[in-house]
Amino acid sequence: SEQKQFIIKLVKDGISEGVWDKSVNAEDVAIIYMGIPIIFNIELVLNKTGLNVDNFCKRMYTLILKALKK
Repeated sequence: SEQKQFIIKLVKDGISEGVWDKSVNAEDVAIIYMGIPIIFNIELVLNKTGLNVDNFCKRMYTLILKALKK
């Protein structure tokens, strides 16, 4: 719960400062952000040989930034 609130505040602060699109739902971003490791773990269990782990964190970071961009 604390992590979710932290991400929500971070997104709202970015929106207030004009860094990110104001139409972005901060709670949705927090849920997606928190779900990335869970999804990665499920994929790793189900698809051990076919999972592309190269630069995974960088790819997810880039994806989130694209979603937030103005």
